[in-house]
Order: sequence, then C-alpha cells, then structure tokens
Amino acid sequence: MNPKPYVVTEVLQLTDVVRKSVVTIVPSAGFLLLIFTFGFIGSENALFGFEMNIGGVIADPFVLLVVGGMVYGLFRRVRPDTLIAIRSEGVAVRSVNVPWSSIEQVVVIQPEPSAYEIDGPEVGLRLTPDAPLPDGLSSLVTDPSTSADIPSGLRTGLDGQPLDIERLVETVQTYAPSTVSVSELHGKAEQTLTT
Repeated sequence: MNPKPYVVTEVLQLTDVVRKSVVTIVPSAGFLLLIFTFGFIGSENALFGFEMNIGGVIADPFVLLVVGGMVYGLFRRVRPDTLIAIRSEGVAVRSVNVPWSSIEQVVVIQPEPSAYEIDGPEVGLRLTPDAPLPDGLSSLVTDPSTSADIPSGLRTGLDGQPLDIERLVETVQTYAPSTVSVSELHGKAEQTLTT
C-alpha cells in the first residue's frame, strides 16, 4: 500500500484573506503612486524611454511589471499555508522542513481540558540527538512547562481541522525509516502508536 502524503493546510477566514491582501497590495500600490507622482508615465517621461500600446492604453513596461508582480504576489499570499506535511522526504511543520534522518518520533499532542478553552490536537517532532538544526529554524527552544518537550518551531496546531491519526500513522510507517515511531501524548501519559 502506498498512501498519498498526509497534508493539512490552514483554513482561510475572510480576515486572513484581507490581512494577506493588504500586506501584498499596500507596498506595491505605494510604489506605483510614487511612479505616478514623479511623472514616469507619459510619452516624454517613460522610465525606460519607450511605451507600449495595449488595447488603446499607453503604459510604461515598468508599470506593467509592477502591476503584474502585485497580482502574482496577491495570489501567492492568499493561498492557505501548510500546517503539516508528511512526505517521502520527511516532515514539514509549517515552513520548517525536517528530513527523516533527523526525526526520532512524530508526536500527536492531545489537548488537556482547561476551564478556559479547549485547543485541538497538535502534531510535533522529536529529533534525534545528533540532528542538525532543521531548515527554517534559527534555534530550538523548548518550553519546560509543557510535558511534550517539543520546541514550538517543531509543532503545530491544526487550525480546528480534524486529525486522522490512523492515516498519519500509516503515512509515517510508509515513508519513514523503521527507527521513527509515532506516539500520542495526553498530558504526561504517552502511548506509542507504532511498533
């Protein structure tokens, strides 16, 4: 059996779309405004000394390049981020990629019920003792108040999405070396899910 990679992406809310759009559009729009203000648009002031006639609209190629970059950037920013991806080459936790050779254990961290809120499960990685610092991290800092002892950069919540533990275990067993195990952590109690 060869399962597909196990990938969970964030669920985009309208506020996320607006925030990501503004972060992309505002700097580019400011740059365009600067160009228009200093008169780089027009026959005698074209930035590169020539213009293009596109459907009856005369435009400087530089402006077209900036507008095209804005549109491309907007589509790249608004797509959902990957929260966890278990693939043949290793595991990605958000933007941190960890090869299988550096992973000792994949850990499903179940939330502890509290009086204030109940978080969903998290998925994290325990590294081998000799593992190099994964790409995407500048340091590994653990929080001693958590029983998981997994650095925050190597664990992620699932943004309210359900966790398919059976599929996660099956995917790890398919792609990972036999030395990598999967466990489930409930508070201080830990149970190994793979043999």
